Amino acid sequence: ETDDGKYHFTVDATEAPDLVDWSEKELKAVVVEWYPRIVGLLASEGYVAPTDVSFRFRHDMRGTPASAAGTGVNLNAPWFRTQLQSEARGAVVHELVHVVQNYWSRRGKANAAKTPGWVVEGIADYVRWFLYEPESQGAEITKGNFADAKYDSSYRVTGNFLNWLTQ
Repeated sequence: ETDDGKYHFTVDATEAPDLVDWSEKELKAVVVEWYPRIVGLLASEGYVAPTDVSFRFRHDMRGTPASAAGTGVNLNAPWFRTQLQSEARGAVVHELVHVVQNYWSRRGKANAAKTPGWVVEGIADYVRWFLYEPESQGAEITKGNFADAKYDSSYRVTGNFLNWLTQ
């Protein structure tokens, strides 16, 4: 949990007991620091972000590295094992943004519009690539992707657009 006791996190590593040590030594610090920051970054009037978040290592996610639904984050154990020193922490930050966004809980409420997917993923990648790990330059626009770089391209490209807007 966070130092102030406001947010609580649990990790289910039943399917990946070998990742318990990494979760405790590496993942915990990232989650405890960045979840409250993300809550602050995405604050909106009248909205309270989830205070309890769970993580579950799984073996049935095929090629998807991680996903979020409600207050849960699913982590692809085989993928994480290969990315512990590179992509793993950033992928968790990306999914934590989705937990805070929590757009699915707002659907069906008065005046609630569905948020376009490119916005949802672009915000998560903006937080990951430009705030959490800007030194990685993981979302840079290059000659190879320039022709397809449009603000609504989603993920990294939209993250670039959002960074440009904030700059």
